[in-house]
Amino acid sequence: MSGARTLRLINQARILAVLYAQESASRAELARLLGLTRSALTKHVGSLVSSGVIVETEEKSAPDRAGRPGVALRLNRRENFFFGAEIGGQFVRTIALDFDARVIAQRVKEFDPGASPEHVVGLLKHAIAEIVLEERLNAERARGIGVAVSGLVTRAGVLLYSPALGWRNTPILDIVARHMGRFASTVVLNDANAAAFSEAYVERRLHEAELAYLLVDVGVGVGILNEGRLFAGADGFAGELGSLPLLLNKGPLGAAPRSLEAAIGRDGIFRLVDALGGTCRSIHEVEQFMTGKTRAGHEALAIWLGWLAEALVALTVVYDPREIRLGGRWIFPARSAFDGLLEAFHARLEEVRSGYPPPKVFFSALGEAGPAVGSACVLHERLFSVSSVLKSP
Repeated sequence: MSGARTLRLINQARILAVLYAQESASRAELARLLGLTRSALTKHVGSLVSSGVIVETEEKSAPDRAGRPGVALRLNRRENFFFGAEIGGQFVRTIALDFDARVIAQRVKEFDPGASPEHVVGLLKHAIAEIVLEERLNAERARGIGVAVSGLVTRAGVLLYSPALGWRNTPILDIVARHMGRFASTVVLNDANAAAFSEAYVERRLHEAELAYLLVDVGVGVGILNEGRLFAGADGFAGELGSLPLLLNKGPLGAAPRSLEAAIGRDGIFRLVDALGGTCRSIHEVEQFMTGKTRAGHEALAIWLGWLAEALVALTVVYDPREIRLGGRWIFPARSAFDGLLEAFHARLEEVRSGYPPPKVFFSALGEAGPAVGSACVLHERLFSVSSVLKSP
């Protein structure tokens, strides 16, 4: 990238960042805040207005101010947007995110086990078409698409393996680009990483976040934010806590679970319920069993909470987060016994590391939409961040 182009993109990102942080600003205010000359600012603003990224609007006048209102600038919020998606076990969730990083539409489509990547991306494309039509969006104003996937995702957008999907060595980025080539920017990342990013970004505290996101679904993964940056490791596979072998009690099972994923993930819950006489094969059935009045259901919940507490201890000791967010479709048993979970977590952490201050634990503010929202937020941050401009080739 040439020096002149880099400088132009940096200054445009700075302008967008100010307008994202506040409702509007005059040209004079922007020039003062950014240390730009009026002529330089006029050039950058003109480019952003002509591309439809920002719009001119009537400046709000003070009550005692005489004369005509001035011209203010603001983001063209709803007319510019990003798509985000999560491809998980047997479902694809699609959202549209406006320039305020707010979800304006959401669709969920299910697919059968064994569905091909091309079929699933086709469902994603169909969901996008539905959102564009029903929300009356201009598809040409879509700034990009982010896709969060359950499994090991390389920095090049290749899914090496996903137990939830049964896919191996799948070039997700290339498949998405082939089906939806009109998007100028496309990103593919792990679902837990996307979810962690969304929590801090939507709350507008990305650069101060020391956060871990524990995602419990078919698989179990962790997304880590360190000073606002995703910790991905050398090859992008950091946070695969679900495959970590721990010394877990076997409960009613014939043998202890081989890993955290085998204990607290969806299939682990099914095995636990089966061992205690249940016959559950859906979230609703498991919820009824664990929160019902039977002794077996209460025992299943207590054992699962103990295993989840071990996961929180491992996460705390390894990553030292300031806070932990819980998310994913199969985290729901913890909601009915959250106080019991915290008690077990704190007690076990005290055994492992006496005097260690426990991180705060919350449920995800975005619920099940977190990974899809996060994948779009990654693109939003790239457009509005100077550091992202500097990283571009």
